[in-house]
Amino acid sequence: MVKYFRLSSKKVGLSPGDLVFTGSRRVESVQLSSMEYGPSGVVERRYDSADEIAPHPEGATGVQWVDISGLHDLEALRSIGTRFGMHPLALEDVASVGGRPHVTEYEGSLFISLNMLTWTEQEMATAELVSLVLGPNWVLSFQERPGDVFDGVRQRIRGGTARVCSSGPDYLWYALMDAIVDHYFPVLERITQLADGVEERVWSSSAAKADTGLILRLRGEAIEIRRALRPLREEVDSLVRQPPKAIAPSTRPFFSDLRDHVFQLADSLDQVRDTLQAAMEAHVAVVSMRTNEVMKVLTIMASIFIPLTFIVGVYGMNFAFMPELELWWAYPLLWAIMIVIAIIMLLFFRRHDWL
Repeated sequence: MVKYFRLSSKKVGLSPGDLVFTGSRRVESVQLSSMEYGPSGVVERRYDSADEIAPHPEGATGVQWVDISGLHDLEALRSIGTRFGMHPLALEDVASVGGRPHVTEYEGSLFISLNMLTWTEQEMATAELVSLVLGPNWVLSFQERPGDVFDGVRQRIRGGTARVCSSGPDYLWYALMDAIVDHYFPVLERITQLADGVEERVWSSSAAKADTGLILRLRGEAIEIRRALRPLREEVDSLVRQPPKAIAPSTRPFFSDLRDHVFQLADSLDQVRDTLQAAMEAHVAVVSMRTNEVMKVLTIMASIFIPLTFIVGVYGMNFAFMPELELWWAYPLLWAIMIVIAIIMLLFFRRHDWL
């Protein structure tokens, strides 16, 4: 099923803004990289320490995108937050990877956290909380480990001709969200394929016990995807209904398109859930039908042996005076009577389509 990385909850009694990492350490050290692009071209950098990162001065041309992988180093997060003027509550939400996705506007920045969904080789979906922070001329992306869905955005920036290269940081912020949303589609498509396949097998002779486990696993994944998709729909809808000042009017139509994609995902997810529910109900119905067939055969066999058992039981009694016991033709006659009774009952069942 969908694998969420949630560990210990945040300690109680702390002041708002105190940094507590609630995830698991999944990289040895924090990996820092940046892409700076504008009229003069694209510059990519990697940093060994957070102290080496210098934010673009306000009013400078171009856009700076800093990607941070590894959130266990709270000192590095604190240093980045201080350099870029992040609000303490936004920095707290970055470290709280088990929190609920949400969008918040702070003075000088816009924060959003959302679940990044990917499909692994083990045929399971993995969801991780990603935080995106929009500043005056920069964007910060925070995630627990390297390996994201932003390669398409990076390639467009390197190409130098895409819309993102001629737009502001708000469009880059949107492009990163769009990349995350787009990767929901192949995950749902894969789950849909598996759901359709198991529904077809349920009504065929190739249905196996493993299909029950697959249906339950897919239903669990659909539930977890719904948990990730529901707050995302709320976030994007709020950005469209009440656009923050940090989002330029030229970028706002793209968020409307993003909302349409999220609603389409929600509709697709509902269809998947309906398919899985129908597959489970069909599986239960098929199992009940097969059980009824088995019980019918066993009942017919028991019905045939009831009179035979009665006859055998009568002549199995240990009474001294049973005249048929002394007759030489009594034994074969008894067998003939029992065979005739069995044949008559079989013909009766066959005539009424019970066999």
